[in-house]
Amino acid sequence: MRRKKKMPQILQPKVLLCLAVGLMWMTTAVAHDPCTNSTAPHRVEVEFVTKIVKNEYIVAFDGYYKSATREKYIRAALNGSRVSNWRILPRSNPASDFPSDFDVIMMEEFEPLEGLELIKNHPSVRSVTPQRMVHRSLKFVPLSAAEIDEETGQEDADSPEVDEELVRELEDASRAMGRSSSSSRGL
Repeated sequence: MRRKKKMPQILQPKVLLCLAVGLMWMTTAVAHDPCTNSTAPHRVEVEFVTKIVKNEYIVAFDGYYKSATREKYIRAALNGSRVSNWRILPRSNPASDFPSDFDVIMMEEFEPLEGLELIKNHPSVRSVTPQRMVHRSLKFVPLSAAEIDEETGQEDADSPEVDEELVRELEDASRAMGRSSSSSRGL
């Protein structure tokens, strides 16, 4: 009996991320609603809205560092400046124990530009960008009769035409093979 191999837990979030990214690129699809057991055809419209999260910034580093090292780099960049009201936002996922190439910081300063410029100028920092929130919504829209006809018309156009002459030749060949096998049995 062959055992199924379990996927390592480290890979599972990556697989889910790939699936999520694949779904993001989908714009319209024809599907049936599993929630209502409806068999009425409809399409799925995907809508994305992004907005900048106030006072949150993504600090990308030039390599993968442990969290303590990343914090030291940010502290060193802000050392001696007037920026004091900042903190690194904690991550609550299993990957947070491993080295990373970014941190998300919250800078609640009246003028955060000075602090952001200081962080950008640190030799181990690759970039500093505003944090964005992406909101995705799915909308199930019933298909009109015209859209249904269009869909079925496309399916008919995509199906290959059957070559009737080829079908007749195959039938004749199979009949001939049947006759030859029965005549050989009589010998």
